[in-house]
Amino acid sequence: MAKKKNPDLVSTGKPKSGGAVFAAPAGTTVPTDALTELPEAFKCLGCISEDGVVNTQSSESEDFADWEGDTVDTSRTKYTETLQMTFLEAANPDVLAYVYGESHVEVNESTGAIHVEHTGDDRDECVLVVDTILKGKRIDRLVVPRAVVGEIGDVSRKRNELMGYQATIKALAGSDGVPVHEYIGKTADAPAAPGVTE
Repeated sequence: MAKKKNPDLVSTGKPKSGGAVFAAPAGTTVPTDALTELPEAFKCLGCISEDGVVNTQSSESEDFADWEGDTVDTSRTKYTETLQMTFLEAANPDVLAYVYGESHVEVNESTGAIHVEHTGDDRDECVLVVDTILKGKRIDRLVVPRAVVGEIGDVSRKRNELMGYQATIKALAGSDGVPVHEYIGKTADAPAAPGVTE
């Protein structure tokens, strides 16, 4: 018997309380589930704009035709995946280091003063994690083993608008050829949705 639709599995995506986007240096052991606490190597990248995180998956393919001109086969030739978000903590050294590169941000520990170099240098790879809260106390976790900041959007300095750093983050293929891993789990006190097996 075919399964029926299940509205209990429909959900909006809310950020994990206290911070939902985390970054760690390249080579850090990546999480392999949705619920395990992240180790100290992961730094929280602070407040994200109300637009949240946009995960774009794009592919290109090539069609093959026979002698009569009919398409008889197709082959995927390219696959890319990005995450786009706007970081709102404009004076957070960890955010600035992520956007501009660790070597281009200097913090005076005694005064708290920050010096940022705006350059076109390639950004460092890192491990990126995005935690999203779903309905039914479920957690959706995106894990990007090799994340690199690609494009940076315009930064507006206006009295009636929050400053923010819009970043398009590229997910590179990991050692297993997979650019992004997604894990969904539920907390122990959350009842299983009808039709979902443990």
